[in-house]
This record gives sequence, structure tokens and C-alpha cells, in this order.
Amino acid sequence: MRVLQKAEERSRGFLEPGESVRQVFVAQGGINPWATMWMFAGAVMLGIVARRLAGEAPWLGLPWLLIALVVALLATTRRVVLVTDRAVVTLAMGRWGTTRPNRVVARLPLGTRIGPLSGTYAKVELGGERLWIHKKFHGSAPASAAAPPRR
Repeated sequence: MRVLQKAEERSRGFLEPGESVRQVFVAQGGINPWATMWMFAGAVMLGIVARRLAGEAPWLGLPWLLIALVVALLATTRRVVLVTDRAVVTLAMGRWGTTRPNRVVARLPLGTRIGPLSGTYAKVELGGERLWIHKKFHGSAPASAAAPPRR
């Protein structure tokens, strides 16, 4: 995937010299992804109710959606997780849709358990942080960090 390739390339500066990446995947921290979706659904419903009560004022629903968007952005953290030949490295990414890591969140020992991964959003604990891994990245995330090298 292009997103994973970009994340891996941009993460190299956070690795130790000579450290090679075996696997890479992205995850979401902070607010539960399902809560984010319910928040947006609630904002749409509030917008519809406000519009019905106020008559023909279509813009009344917009503030609720903007509030939901801001809350979701502030309550969500984005992570890229690299399984290297030496460790499991979790890096923080920006909130605004970039795949550019900006700091190391955790450096965990090789053999750290990641998973089991099931459902649309698999909930995992890495370095004391609760993360959700979307189903499309389950193939990229190993069950444990002792996975064989990537081909």
C-alpha cells in the first residue's frame, strides 16, 4: 500500500543506524473509531432536527458537523508502528492527514504481542496505549513482533 510505503520511508530518521524494517502498519489511538462514527451520525441528526425546527435554514446543520469534526480530530491520535529487526517502534503522526511521523511514542522489545486482530477495528495495547487497527491493515500487522522478515 502506498500509505504504508510513505510511512516507512518517512520513519527511517527515527530508527537506530542499521535497523531494518520488517513490517509496518498504521493505527488509531485516542477515541474509539466507532464513537467517532456515532458522533458524526448524532451531528447529522441534530442538524436535521435543527433544520426542521427552524424551517428552511439548511446551514443550521453545519455547526454540528463542524463541532463533531473538531472533537474527533482533537480526540484522535494517529500512529505508525514499525516492527524492525531490533524492536517494535510506535511513532506519532500529525492529526491533519499527513503520513509524516513527528516523534517516537514507544520503543518496545522484539517479541511484543500485537493482537489477536479481529473485527473491523482490532483493539490492541502497545506501550501502555490503546490503539485500534483497521481491518485493511490486519495483513500488515503481525500477531507478534517475532514475525519473519518481510519479502
